[in-house]
Amino acid sequence: MNKAASESSLLTMSSESSRRRARFGDCALIEIIHLHDCLRGAVARLQADVEELDSSEDAYNRIAGRIHVIWSVFRAHSSAEDAFIWPALNKKASMLKNTNHNIVEEYEEDHADEERMFEEMDLLIKQFRSKNRDPELVQKMRHHTAALATHLQTHLSKEETECMPLVVEHLTKE
Repeated sequence: MNKAASESSLLTMSSESSRRRARFGDCALIEIIHLHDCLRGAVARLQADVEELDSSEDAYNRIAGRIHVIWSVFRAHSSAEDAFIWPALNKKASMLKNTNHNIVEEYEEDHADEERMFEEMDLLIKQFRSKNRDPELVQKMRHHTAALATHLQTHLSKEETECMPLVVEHLTKE
């Protein structure tokens, strides 16, 4: 992703963010929207950094630092969802006999996939440092970064379009 594409992507995210904020702006879920937007921006910047990766120590440190911050935020966010939001929503859905939503299982599976993808990126970063910036390894990093970004974008969008409306409907009035 070149700089112009990255800036265009961020502009599109800003427009989508405005729509999400308008939808959830009057409830506490807006904080989740803010966090999702931060994750989207950080992942877009990570992709741009990886696309422009060179052999400098600064580039390596920037990418390593960025991936570890994103991973830490992701872990805290997904752990809170897995521990509190999805079980409460799943319990409420089962009480309402709405069994076509097994929120806990589906989202825990997504979170496990994302954790595995972060672990793979961490391993690639460590290999990159020890292998003196092998060009084949750079291509693997680009591929894994793109896959992680796509997966996270899909997951966040799914949360916002499928789960958050259910949270608003079933949990925010209690």
